[in-house]
Amino acid sequence: MRVLAIGDLVGENGVKKLKETLPKIREQEKIDFVIVNAENSAGGMGITTKIFNELKEMKVDAITMGNHTWGKKDIFSFADDPKLLRPANYAPNVPGHGYGIFDCKGKKICVVNLIGRTDMNVLSENPFLKMNDVLNAVKGKADIIVSFEKMEALRALDYLKPDGVLVVNNEEIPSMSVITGEEEYPEDVLEEIQKHVKAKVIDAPRLAGELGNEKAANMILLGTIIRAMGLEHIHWEQILEANIKPQFLELNKKALKKGISLIGD
Repeated sequence: MRVLAIGDLVGENGVKKLKETLPKIREQEKIDFVIVNAENSAGGMGITTKIFNELKEMKVDAITMGNHTWGKKDIFSFADDPKLLRPANYAPNVPGHGYGIFDCKGKKICVVNLIGRTDMNVLSENPFLKMNDVLNAVKGKADIIVSFEKMEALRALDYLKPDGVLVVNNEEIPSMSVITGEEEYPEDVLEEIQKHVKAKVIDAPRLAGELGNEKAANMILLGTIIRAMGLEHIHWEQILEANIKPQFLELNKKALKKGISLIGD
């Protein structure tokens, strides 16, 4: 699945340019899901009914807003449209939705819109606390969870849907309470996880070490995500070549392939 996030769409000229280029980008990059930030699409402040409808005609899947959400009064006529997402951490009871769950190619995508509090001329709640509220609201709906540590996998179990995929890195990263001796790291974490879900447990650091360097463990875990999400068609080697120093390139290519190979159909 390939997601395209566009921001910030500024002014009517920006809308016109998007209308011209989005079909080409969709085709060339095989885009499945499109998110557009449109809070400044109407004269640099807010969004109008006309522009909102144009974005829907372009088959934009989610339209996000920001501190200029209420810049045009038109918005109150479509603020509750499920495609439109104003900041979730706006004051309670304001119109609209702060997040949405969208169906795409047999999977569900949760798009959350949060606004920061620095140099913003609007009142908003703590975005981190609000994100916790959103995560609690979407429990039991995740298709895939990849955990870099055993206890984190156990904590995240509630978010996985019954037939979801759980990949667990068999590594212990002690919390501060364990480091200070206040608590002990549980011995039966994997056993507890397997009571609830059939998890794929891998030892990413060991496998990465066998390839040449334990630091490539994260690339192995990325490979499991790619396989679980069916993203093998993307030219990952080209992406690695464009972003990784030559001396580390082959190691990371091998690690990515290793991770992909660990997840079955």
